[in-house]
Amino acid sequence: MAPLYDAVTTRIFPNLQHDRMALKLNGKDDNLRRADFHALAATAGLQAAAVDAVMDDMLQQMGGVIDRITLPKAIGHTADAGRIVKEMPDICRKRIESSA
Repeated sequence: MAPLYDAVTTRIFPNLQHDRMALKLNGKDDNLRRADFHALAATAGLQAAAVDAVMDDMLQQMGGVIDRITLPKAIGHTADAGRIVKEMPDICRKRIESSA
């Protein structure tokens, strides 16, 4: 999950929105699709059906918790923090929709 995590966290911070992931999947470092994970699975000797099952489960779980994610109260809620809090769930939803 590091690629998804990296993609989301870099997009929300000033001057990092065009950052790319260090790890490439199927030769790509952005806009990963299910086919890219299938290519990785084939290289690793895994079946595409197993990849689909894991991805479907992960996407379902992520979709179920997005609206419950909050920043810890210890983090000051500046204007930038407020923007980040609003952008993160939208980015996650778009990624889930494009991966389904």
